[in-house]
Amino acid sequence: VKGSGYIDRIFSAAERNAQLDLAFERVFLEPIENMTATASGGLTARLVPNNPAELSGRVNIVELRYEDVVRLRDVLQALTRRILGSNVERFQRTSSVRHLMPQQDLRLDVAFVADNGLIIDTNIVQAELRADLHLLGSILQPRLDGKIEAIEGMFGLEANKFELLTGQLVFS
Repeated sequence: VKGSGYIDRIFSAAERNAQLDLAFERVFLEPIENMTATASGGLTARLVPNNPAELSGRVNIVELRYEDVVRLRDVLQALTRRILGSNVERFQRTSSVRHLMPQQDLRLDVAFVADNGLIIDTNIVQAELRADLHLLGSILQPRLDGKIEAIEGMFGLEANKFELLTGQLVFS
């Protein structure tokens, strides 16, 4: 990991100007439980007076692996709670997330690319994927553009397995 940057007018919040450039090669990450990833790329964080902060760059995902045992009952219960949950539960979910939201916005312009090597290995799905995604918008209103494509795979439950010949998730 290599970085460089500058800060001008550090003691004046209204006039502060800063930039941090970060380059990384084959960095190992564990972003969530049951997932590991190796990534390379570069990111730039920029602060310009009278504008929201910006984060831009490109992350090349060399390898990503998600392994878990998925219980269909748990998935159905979570979906049911999400769809039919009471107003109290919705309020609690929103209010607990709201206090984590940043006070200032951050503009996003980050590409995530993986030519292959995105592996999902669960009891329901085994697949290798590729992705070309672009995270845009802001932290407060993020937008994801691009697609995730299946290279190969299988899905189903125990005796009813199906081969995944083609598949694509398109975000716009």
